[in-house]
Formats: sequence, structure tokens, C-alpha cells
Amino acid sequence: SQAEKMMKEVIEIATSINPMMANREMLTNYIIEYARLEVLIINPPPAEDETGLRGQPGITGELKAHLFELAQKDKTLREFMHAFDTPKNWNDVWNPVLLRYRVAFAQTHVFYNLRLTFKDCNLADEMQKDWFKPYLAAMCAWEEHQFRKSLGMPPSLGNDIVGAELRALKMSLFTNCVMNRARYPDIEWRNMIQGIEHGDKANPT
Repeated sequence: SQAEKMMKEVIEIATSINPMMANREMLTNYIIEYARLEVLIINPPPAEDETGLRGQPGITGELKAHLFELAQKDKTLREFMHAFDTPKNWNDVWNPVLLRYRVAFAQTHVFYNLRLTFKDCNLADEMQKDWFKPYLAAMCAWEEHQFRKSLGMPPSLGNDIVGAELRALKMSLFTNCVMNRARYPDIEWRNMIQGIEHGDKANPT
């Protein structure tokens, strides 16, 4: 059923007025859920991190151990778990989360690859300069920040709570750059962040 749903969505994108932007919108819809689940399955050190995301700003691998607690305290995860029996232990949360993560991974990467058809990517250095990976990392940092607030954990984007909140908001602005038709959303986002930081320094509170 998921495969049929994705095939239908691909056809709708291909026949839309602006397929590239229609695909970006679909990708954005899926990457948000994907990032939310990604930060829950990343292994903490010293275990291997198969995602390659751990260690990037705001992404720690610390949330996996707190899944059971998160299922009780975080609104989004609590609502997701409402479709299942009331969790009694960590495994009761892990199994549905891992299954949904695999679905979200597939959904996201269908539209990630569809960008190639519309040349909506940066092929330089075998796509090492493409905007998808920094976009995913920014969304993961944003989602981890929200989960950590639910748990009352210290922020992972800096020791200062207010500063960490501002940094998390800057991460979330990447979506604006993707949806604002920027040719290279990563460049647009970095310029936007630099502009904000320059304004903060010029107008200190």
C-alpha cells in the first residue's frame, strides 16, 4: 500500500505544472518525519553510527535510550504510539518506531532520487556538495532539540538555553530556503544565517 501511494504521488508530481517544486514540497513533507525518527534510532557512542549524522551540530545519539520516557512525555511520539498497545517498556516503543522509520526512509529517498530527473541537485564531487544532506542534518538537529525539551534534558546546541533555542530556530529555516525556490537551498540558508548573526552582532540585546 505504501508503494502504491508513492507511485501515485510520483505521477502527480510528474504531471504537475512545476514538477521540481512539487517534488520539493513532497520531499519536505517526508523529511520532517524522517528526521524526527532518525534522531531516535541513532546509536550513542561508542557504538557505530550507520547514519553518519552523529556528531553534527545538535545530533548526539543520546535519545535512543530515552524512547520509553519520550513516549510518555513528547506529544508527537505519544500520539504516534496511540495506535499501538500502551507501551510497558523500551522495546514496546522501539519496534513501532523502527518500523515507521524504515517506511519514512523509503518515502524520503524516493523523492530524494526523483530530484535527479529535474536536475534539482548539485552533482559536483559526486553530490558531496548537494543540499539534501545538510538539510537532513538541520532538520535532525531541530527535532532533537524538541525531544530534549520534552525530556528536560540540557540542549545539544549549546549550554545557553536561549542561545540554543535560537540556533534550533535557525536550523528550521532551511525548509524556507527549500520552498522559496532557491537553486541551491544550502547556500541560501547559510547566507540567511550569516545575515541573522550579523544583525545580532550589530544590534546586541
